[in-house]
Amino acid sequence: MIGMQYTIQLPADYDMNIIYDRVQQNGHKTDGYAGLLFKAYLVSVKGSYGQLSNSYCPLYVWNHQDGIHSFLFDGPYDSILQSFGWQHVQIGIPMELPLSQPSILAQSESHRDNKGRHLTLTAERLQQARYVIEYIGSIQPARSLQEVPNAIARHLQAQGLEPLALHHQGQLLIYNPDKWAYHQFYFVETVPESVPDCCNVYTILHWSFGVEA
Repeated sequence: MIGMQYTIQLPADYDMNIIYDRVQQNGHKTDGYAGLLFKAYLVSVKGSYGQLSNSYCPLYVWNHQDGIHSFLFDGPYDSILQSFGWQHVQIGIPMELPLSQPSILAQSESHRDNKGRHLTLTAERLQQARYVIEYIGSIQPARSLQEVPNAIARHLQAQGLEPLALHHQGQLLIYNPDKWAYHQFYFVETVPESVPDCCNVYTILHWSFGVEA
């Protein structure tokens, strides 16, 4: 599986209704997209939930690279280029998988695979989330990486994110060994009264779930 996201920073006085209308009119185009596990259409709004800027930053998880190739090079991504210009597309590897496999609708009970990764969510449960809370961390140099997953868990707890870990519709951890960074996403129905300043808060405008290619 492959995580993908691009963040389009928008001016402070940008009319966010343009983005809302865009997603309302076009979000369905990635429903049932071959090779896609899910796409969450995310926005942040300046002044809302303490956010400092407006942005449009869709988050994808792909089952395999063929879906990415098709999305980027067969035309769908051209609409982003034509509307917002050249963007850097971030790629990462999911460590905690947000949907059960092989069928995203097959399971509703939480369990772990033999690597300890969470395979806990169904599409039905994930769609109940209306917001995403993101924490960005770094993986520090070490002589061994075997303890990194546990170190990340301890660090998230130290940042005061434990309540989010206990009350969410799903969570996703994506790491990037090129930059040695990770993004922890919590999918929630409501935004807690107190969100740590270290976090970004996004509103989910639309969910798309794909199909195996």
